[in-house]
Amino acid sequence: MADMLTDNLDGSEPWHNGAPYVPTTIGHVPKCTQKAREFLKGFPAEERAAALRPFMIRYRLFPDNCKDVHTAPITIKELKGLVRVWKLHNQKGFWSDHTTREQIVLALYERMQYNYRQVREKRRRADEDRKRREALKHQDGPVLTEEEKA
Repeated sequence: MADMLTDNLDGSEPWHNGAPYVPTTIGHVPKCTQKAREFLKGFPAEERAAALRPFMIRYRLFPDNCKDVHTAPITIKELKGLVRVWKLHNQKGFWSDHTTREQIVLALYERMQYNYRQVREKRRRADEDRKRREALKHQDGPVLTEEEKA
């Protein structure tokens, strides 16, 4: 038995010297690692889809028979509804360019980020205008000379 364990020292046997796993080729990635990477690839897409949920609730895109809209799964039907509400479907070739769920979620997420940037910029400009008006209000008016007063 001991000879069987020491006969193959190159690691080609899966149970070499009692080790649970020895890669047979350099750079080989175990199946469990491959599956974990695939799972993690989809995770950011699910977070993006979850970020879109408040808009789907606001526009009532979930079916009427949905018990809890806060935990309901986001299907392609709700995503397409949000695309239509935000009028992204009017872009030329939108549906041909965005054929998968992930692509639609990414397009909607980018639009959401764009909308947030626009709102922040609008608020920033409004605050600057308000501060400028208040500064002008508290500033003394132009001083008129005696000639101008007459």
